[in-house]
Amino acid sequence: AAKGLHADLRLRLLPDLIEETPASRGIFLACFDGAKLPSAIAAFAPRGLDRLWLESDLGAETTGLFIIHEERGGLWYSERPRAESMNSTTPLALDLSALHYSVETTIRKNTDIEGRTALRLRSARNGVRVIPLDLFAKLRLSAVRVKRGEGPIVAVPYIQGGEKSADPVLVILPLPLTAGEEAEISADYQGDEVLQDAGENNFYIGARQNWYPALNGMHDWAVYDLKYRIPKKRQIVSVGKLVDSAEDGDFAVSRYTSGAPVRTAGFNYGEFKLIERADPDSGVKIRVYTNPGEPNFAKQLRALLP
Repeated sequence: AAKGLHADLRLRLLPDLIEETPASRGIFLACFDGAKLPSAIAAFAPRGLDRLWLESDLGAETTGLFIIHEERGGLWYSERPRAESMNSTTPLALDLSALHYSVETTIRKNTDIEGRTALRLRSARNGVRVIPLDLFAKLRLSAVRVKRGEGPIVAVPYIQGGEKSADPVLVILPLPLTAGEEAEISADYQGDEVLQDAGENNFYIGARQNWYPALNGMHDWAVYDLKYRIPKKRQIVSVGKLVDSAEDGDFAVSRYTSGAPVRTAGFNYGEFKLIERADPDSGVKIRVYTNPGEPNFAKQLRALLP
């Protein structure tokens, strides 16, 4: 089952072991060989199925059945304890909340990136020592550091799976966080195949390829400061407002900020054609950055036509 998922299920139990979670609050997993049917995993996670890292943005359900199949796999059943209201809208209780991301990205070639992310977070409970971060597996970490309060910046151990792994990066703190405590985690990474080629020197982030270490996926609500360093002949279209731009040798450097908290951040890279229009009634200006030529998907569709 674990092989089919490209996941190491032992890592799901690591936080409970390191943080000495009581047995009544720990994660339970049972793997089934389906014989003629697909294999499956039955799971109980008292603090929410999201903590299993098998699928993202699952909500606050605590019991689930995951089917392992290339086409029909995924979460087939999820529910809360019977004692809770069937119509309960209680949100997922997060152990950690992201407050601010500072992401520096360098693109030297079309699909390769180098990055450094500093994440400021806050703990919601006592005892948190394991911090899971979602990062595209082909982005390989070279260093992870933590700064707590007025203390020094220190290197900390982390666990990262192979390039086909579906596991998050697990950062392990020397000492647990306390409720309400803030800390900053910084990470350096580098890799390729993060950007997808759309054709005509136009590239975009893949839907499931997280290009920076993210804490809670779409549950995050944080301010983003984004800095890009790219070849001068190319452009960046980014989340946020452009606040600074300059040149550094053969590279163009730009910085964007979201200003207010947003759910996530993304960008497109390459060569674009700008179309700008103003709404005559409201005066709002709309900018659309398009592929300057014929994108790959259009070529593929045209090839199918008689």
